[in-house]
Amino acid sequence: MEIKTYLLGGDDISVADLKYELGRIYEKKKDFKESLSFYMDCLKIRKEKLGEHEIVAETHHSIAVVEQIMNDYNAALERYVTPETDF
Repeated sequence: MEIKTYLLGGDDISVADLKYELGRIYEKKKDFKESLSFYMDCLKIRKEKLGEHEIVAETHHSIAVVEQIMNDYNAALERYVTPETDF
């Protein structure tokens, strides 16, 4: 990831995609804090580059799932109701 970030810049959409995949990996490993961190980084880039897009909605959904697993029900619910809000 460091090489890709160096070559393409930290805000390239392919870097966001890589961060999303790392978020999925950490979610499967049950390291939800790390997963959430990667998902949030991904969301920032995707929103900046894509605006309102189905991939941005998918990222919000993944974040809400992790928040729910972490028993942060209010944050998860808020993300489903108003996904444009950054936490």
